[in-house]
Amino acid sequence: MTADAFLAVVSACAKGCGDAKQVAEVLSVLESGSLWPELREIGWEKLRLAEAQLRSFALDELAKARRGHPVPALTEVPEDLLRPPWIEVPTRADAAFRKQHDELEVLCTADCHPEMDEAGLCWHCWHKDECNGRPTEIKELLELSLRLSKSASMSHRARIAEECWPYIQRLTEEVEALAPRKLLVLGGLGVSAVRAAKAGGDVVLLLPDANETMQEVLQQVMRDNGVSEQVRVVSAVTSLDLESFDACALEGLEPDGIFGSGVVEIWQKLQPRMRAKVFPQSLQISVALAKARLTEAAGVKVELDLFADSHGGLAPIPQAVPPLDTGTPIVPQTVSTKSRCLDLRLDEPFEATSGELQLSILESKPVDSLLLCWEVAFESGEGWSGESLQALPARLEILPAGHCVDLRWHCNLQRVWFEVPQLNLFATAPLPRVFLLDWYAQMLNDTARNVAFEHGLQRSLREGGRVVDLGCGCGLLTRLALRQGASEALAVEIAPHLARLARRMLPEAKVICGDLRAVMVDEAERFDVVVAELLDAGGLGEKIVPFLRHAKSRLLRPDGCCIPRRLRIRSVLLDVHLSKGHRVDLAAWEPFWLPARASRGEWLGIDLDAGAEWQPASNIIDLFDLNFEGSHSDLIEALQEREHLFELLADADYNAVAWWFEADLGIGEPGSCDLTSAPRRFRPAKCDATHWVQAVAGLGRSRSGRSLTMRVRTDGVQITWLPEEEESVCSPLLDAWRQQAAEADQKLRDLERHLDAGGDVARLAAVKSAALCLSAQPRRFGLEATPEVVSRLLKALFV
Repeated sequence: MTADAFLAVVSACAKGCGDAKQVAEVLSVLESGSLWPELREIGWEKLRLAEAQLRSFALDELAKARRGHPVPALTEVPEDLLRPPWIEVPTRADAAFRKQHDELEVLCTADCHPEMDEAGLCWHCWHKDECNGRPTEIKELLELSLRLSKSASMSHRARIAEECWPYIQRLTEEVEALAPRKLLVLGGLGVSAVRAAKAGGDVVLLLPDANETMQEVLQQVMRDNGVSEQVRVVSAVTSLDLESFDACALEGLEPDGIFGSGVVEIWQKLQPRMRAKVFPQSLQISVALAKARLTEAAGVKVELDLFADSHGGLAPIPQAVPPLDTGTPIVPQTVSTKSRCLDLRLDEPFEATSGELQLSILESKPVDSLLLCWEVAFESGEGWSGESLQALPARLEILPAGHCVDLRWHCNLQRVWFEVPQLNLFATAPLPRVFLLDWYAQMLNDTARNVAFEHGLQRSLREGGRVVDLGCGCGLLTRLALRQGASEALAVEIAPHLARLARRMLPEAKVICGDLRAVMVDEAERFDVVVAELLDAGGLGEKIVPFLRHAKSRLLRPDGCCIPRRLRIRSVLLDVHLSKGHRVDLAAWEPFWLPARASRGEWLGIDLDAGAEWQPASNIIDLFDLNFEGSHSDLIEALQEREHLFELLADADYNAVAWWFEADLGIGEPGSCDLTSAPRRFRPAKCDATHWVQAVAGLGRSRSGRSLTMRVRTDGVQITWLPEEEESVCSPLLDAWRQQAAEADQKLRDLERHLDAGGDVARLAAVKSAALCLSAQPRRFGLEATPEVVSRLLKALFV
C-alpha cells in the first residue's frame, strides 16, 4: 500500500463511502509501521484526523453489524486497534477542563446532548455518534474513578512510606533546623508534622479534600508518636488563621510527577494570604532526551526493536526512575543536553505556564523517552533531586550528534507534559495505544530468567524436536527454542497486541492468538517439548498448572519434556513492618500497605529485599511440590488441601505469610532449583535475583506463640490460608476502605464487560477515551495523579 492509497481510503471514509476491507487493511498497516516513511510527510494535523476518520468509520460499521448488517472484514479487526491513541490527550483534557471549545476534538458541549444541563458536559468524545448521545457510562466512569482515587491514595502513601522517600527526610531536616513556632504542613505522611511537634512547634497538618480514612490514619500517626496534642489534622482552611503561621512545609510532593497530590496548586492559592517561610523555596524541572525502552533481551542477545516500537504502558503520567538495587530496572540513558523548562519560586506568586526549548543530541542512539530531573532548593543550600520518565508517543529516528530537537512543554501546576512538534523526527507512527506492558519489559530485562530458560531449552532440544510455547508474549522463548535447534515451533498468546507482535518477530513460527486451552492437535502431530513461562511472584497465579495439564493431555507426546519440569512453592511466616527510616512510627499506614488477607486468598507482590523491615518468624515449609512430567493423578494429589505446621522461632512475632517458587527447568539433576522468586535470604546459592518479588499476605495484628497450624487449599491458581486461630479483627475503618475499593474495582470491570458483551465497540471506545483523559490530567477531574490511581483505572479497561 502507498501513501496515496492510504489517503484515498481515508477520503472515502470521510465521505461516508469507505470500504470495510480496505479500512481493516489500513488499520493493520498503521500499526505495523510499514507505511510510516511516506506518511510522515503529510503533516501532523492531516495524519491525526486521518487516523480518527478511520476509527470513526470502523466504529460506525461495527455498530451497523450489531444491527444485522454484514461487515465481516471489520469484525476481524482486533478491538484494541480501535482504541484512541493517547498522544495529545494531556493537552486536550487540559483544554476540556478550561472549556476551550475552539480547539478540535476536545469537548462535546451540552447542545450535543440536549437532555444534559450545562454542569453535565460530555467531555469525553469527539462526536455524537461515538456515544450515541448517551453518556451514562461516562458519568459512571467518573464517579467510579473518584472512588478509586480515594482508596488508591491510601495505598500510594503507604508505598511512599515503604520507600522512605529521601525528599521527606531533607524537608524534615530543614524544618527542624528552623524550629518554627507554628508550622503548616501540606499533605504527606505526617513525618514533618511529628518531628516539628517533638521539637516544640505548634503544627497544623492540612489535607484539602482528604477522605475520612486518611484523616483518621494521620490522627493515629500523631497518637502513636505522642504528639496528638500538638498537631491538628484538618481538611479545610476556613478555620485557620493563615497569617499566624511562621512556616509552611510542602511534604506532599510526589516521587513520580511532583504535582500528583496537588500541594503546589494548593500553596499557590494560600501563598498570597500568608507571611510564612515556605519549604522548599524553589522547584526546578529540567528535561533531556533519553533511551529507556528495552531493545535487547538481557543475557541472551535477542533484538527487541519491534517490541520497543510497540511498547505501550502507563504513558499518560511520568513515573519515577526506580532504584538500581531493586528488581531488573531498565536504566535510562541520557542522549541529549539537559535544559531547564520550569523554575518556580515558591515564595513568590506563580502561575501555570508553557514554553519551547531545544535539546542537542550528544550520542546517536534511539530516543524514546524524556528524562525529567526534579530539583528542590532549601534555604540552607543543600537541596534534593530526583528523576522520572515520560514516554514519547514513538521512538525518534537515530539522529547525529549535534542535531537539535525542538520541544514544547506545558505546566498547569497539576502536572507537566511535553510534545515533539516535528513529525518527521519519529521513526514510527506517533499514534500510541495503551497496553499495560511496563512489567513485561522488566521481565525481558531479567538475565537470570532468560538464561535459565535458554539452558533448559538447550538441554531438552539436544536432539532437535518440535516445541510449543504457552503464553508466548512477544515470542522470546520461541526464538530461543529455534536458536537451540527446534525444527518447528508453535506459539500461543491470548493478548491480541502481543500475538501480532509475536507474528512480526517470528516469521518462521506459527502464532495462534487465543485461549491455549482451545488449542489441541492429533496424537501424530504432538510436540516434543512444551515450554511455559507462566510464573508470577507466588508461582501459580498465571495458571501454569491448568495450562500445563491441558498441554500434557492435548499437545505433548507421552515421552515429551515440560519446561519447567518441576515447581516447588515454599513458605515462611514473617514479622514485617514499614521502615522507620524517618525516625517516625508510621505503623498506622501498614494496613493499607499490606491489606491482602491470607484467609481470602489475597496477596500482594512485595520486594522483601527493598524497603520493608522484616524477620522470619518460623521455619520454611514446602507448600506444594508439583512434578509436571509425572501423572495427572500425582499432580492432583500434590494440590490437595492439607494442614501445615509452622514452628515459630524463639521470641518471634508474626503478622504475615510469604511464599515464592523454585523452578526446575531441566538444567541439572531432577528437583534442582534453576530459577526462583525467593528473597535474598532464602535464595539457593547458585540462583541470582530476578524481576519477581514475593507473594505476601497479612494474618492480622502481630502475634506470638510456639507454632501455628494452617490449612492451605488451592485450585491450582489461587492459594487460600486458613489459620487454626481466627485473624485478629481489623478496624471498621479498614473494613470500609477495603469494601469501597473492591466495589469500585468490580463496578469498573462490570462496566467494561457490559459494553464488551453487548458488542458496542463504539461505546467502549468512548469510555476508553474518557479514561485516557482522566489518566492524562487526573487532578483536573478531582483524582490524584499517581501511578496507583492511574494504573487501577486503566487496568480495568485496557490489557
